[in-house]
Amino acid sequence: MLKQKTNTICILILITIIAVCVPVISGTYKDSDGNSHVWRVDEKFTLQWDGAPYVPFAFAFTPKTLLDAQNPESINLDKAALEELKAVGITDVFLKPGKGIATSPVEAFQQVIDLLEELGFSYGIQLIDSQPTPLQGYVVDPSKYRIDGITSSEDQSLNVQNVHSLIYALADSKSGKLKQLSRSKSANGEFTIPIALGAKTEHVVIFFPYKTITATTAEPNIPDIWADYDKMRDIAISYLELVKFGKGLRYFADPFGDAIALSGDAVDIIPTSERFRFEYGAWLSKKYKNINTMSKAWCVDKYNPESYTEAASFIPFWNKGRGLKYVYDVAVDKIYDADANRSKIWEDLINFRETSIKAYLGDFADVIRKEVADVPVIHTVNGLNSVFQSASADGYNGLAASIIDSSSITPRAGMILSMAENSATKPWIISKITPKADEFTQKDTLYSVLNNLHGLGSKGFIIDPQMPINSDASKWFSEYAALSRSDSVFTGYAPRVIYYPSTDEKLEPKKLASGAWWLPILVDGRNVHLGSTMSGYVLDSSVGPDNGIYLWSLKDPQRIHVYSKTALSVTKASGETADAAPNKKGIVEIDVDTEPIVVRGIPVELFIPSEVVQEAIDNFAATIKIAEGMRIDTGSYQQTLKQAKAFMEKNNFTTAFQVSYQSNEELKHRLKGMEGINPAVFGIEGGSDK
Repeated sequence: MLKQKTNTICILILITIIAVCVPVISGTYKDSDGNSHVWRVDEKFTLQWDGAPYVPFAFAFTPKTLLDAQNPESINLDKAALEELKAVGITDVFLKPGKGIATSPVEAFQQVIDLLEELGFSYGIQLIDSQPTPLQGYVVDPSKYRIDGITSSEDQSLNVQNVHSLIYALADSKSGKLKQLSRSKSANGEFTIPIALGAKTEHVVIFFPYKTITATTAEPNIPDIWADYDKMRDIAISYLELVKFGKGLRYFADPFGDAIALSGDAVDIIPTSERFRFEYGAWLSKKYKNINTMSKAWCVDKYNPESYTEAASFIPFWNKGRGLKYVYDVAVDKIYDADANRSKIWEDLINFRETSIKAYLGDFADVIRKEVADVPVIHTVNGLNSVFQSASADGYNGLAASIIDSSSITPRAGMILSMAENSATKPWIISKITPKADEFTQKDTLYSVLNNLHGLGSKGFIIDPQMPINSDASKWFSEYAALSRSDSVFTGYAPRVIYYPSTDEKLEPKKLASGAWWLPILVDGRNVHLGSTMSGYVLDSSVGPDNGIYLWSLKDPQRIHVYSKTALSVTKASGETADAAPNKKGIVEIDVDTEPIVVRGIPVELFIPSEVVQEAIDNFAATIKIAEGMRIDTGSYQQTLKQAKAFMEKNNFTTAFQVSYQSNEELKHRLKGMEGINPAVFGIEGGSDK
């Protein structure tokens, strides 16, 4: 009895320790009447407000009072519109000023807030800046911006839209030696590059356009946050601290744009704003003890920059394994040799860019909560990037998915869910839906969109721009809200997710028949060789004897056999987990479905199904037969084949596979290019050879 009581106490202590150690997003908001409202975000991505779930079903609302503050009738028009919304059951609004947050008189803004409070609305407020500085800089993407196969001294023409200047480099295609370097300007994106070759060897032109990245609804992007942050913060704080918010305030959103992302050319851009270079230089000075240490890490030959800020203007002429082994100093128009294979330039640049953006997003949220109102601050983001994956309880408190049409739901909301689930704290998840004209003419269409977003974790929905208030769609939206708000199953739902490495371009986010979501995660992974009928991978975060091996059948469900001394744990896509015990010979039977299962309890190096081994042996035997037909001596290979079969009979699947697979690859290499080879054996047709 004493032992049982002691164990119970230990368990309670352990639970308490875990609860204390896990950070939770929370706060206490004091409204203008002095009343306190306690809020937190729970593990199901739901905002709990005053002890109850708050799930907004909101229309974006742009008050005429803010757009035309001089017209005394504006506030009456706004009141009429809000009363219409309330009449159809909409009690949440997303307040969009329609221009910069501080460009209307404070008195007009206060009028709108007072009106929302008077009519009993709950509301969030967009803090967007009216004129953000667009991201500008040189795009380094040698895979995309290049002209190959130049063999004569003929001028080359380029048409690069939205580009007024660029740097171009002419180099020998084989040696990579630089032959010509210059800058070019154009008013309409048409460029002519003069080519002067001394010999008729093949050359390549790689060019680096100077771009201004403008954000669109279809392709959002982040502005020059380094140049804008201080201005945005100071304007927002000095304006908002003059406004008195009542009990209806719930959150602030989007100080840096309707939606932000690092996508398209912005992924490979090197910003050139003075503030970016200054901060990048300061970051470099903290990382490296002195400039010599940095120069060695960057592997720039025969040059030491005079300052870290000067180094921040360097443009590497390579990226993602392609390009030229040079670094260009834009400030002084000089080129230097570099060891691109060992250089840390890109690693440092990306590190600084992502950590600084993340810090700005978090710092803005912290200062708003401290200086204005302690309510959640959220960002609408698009894309899977560690920039938007929080690492602490500080900073922003929620993520919103930007949904532009039905086809964007799974990829965009799926990325948000992946980042939210893998953040240090669980952020509030909501969705901003931008419907096309007449998109929701059918009730089922609207409900399907809302159901899918909820299935991907969303606990809040904003229609932006709002639909006609008296439309059927508005009424259906209100009906859905009424059915969902008070439903504990709806508010307490958490999606079931299976992850694949985001670097795997063959997979795409989707909902499985079991109801689970198959989504990318910001973790490296590697493929597992499973023959031609199965595919699989492991995530680097789960390496070791208890790692998860993800696998699925490419066509029909099948049963495989693996050698293991201990029972293996098998989790289906439905979430059901069961142990699979070995028989007397140490063979474990596993049923593999067309949806991924996860096998744990065996190192991936030892996970070799007998079916995969048999396929490798059969392929080896087929290659030997081809070689015999071509009168090649296969005696040693025949002996190796016998050894592989012997290992197979002794259940030494690992060795049997290694011997047959490696020997087959060796023999295929010898036969490469010879006629009469069966292409199916060589992975040209049929199943994939991973």
